Amino acid sequence: KDRNTGTVKGMMKGDTILLDYTFQSEGMQSMRQIAYLQKDGKLIEGFAEVQEQDGKTSFKSVRDLKFENSMVLEQADCK
Repeated sequence: KDRNTGTVKGMMKGDTILLDYTFQSEGMQSMRQIAYLQKDGKLIEGFAEVQEQDGKTSFKSVRDLKFENSMVLEQADCK
């Protein structure tokens, strides 16, 4: 619904990617932590309880991440 543009920066540990997503939305800059599990050539977004601190929304505990198939990213050809 809202258009966001931004950057991601992070690291991969094993099959899990943890990223900081810094983005502009509705004229404001925000940062939130996101996580993906790499499985079968796809990326599955992880969810857990979050907290906000110093303007950043992050997971309270990455150990509590749940990777359910609610948001799955698949490789596609660029057009």
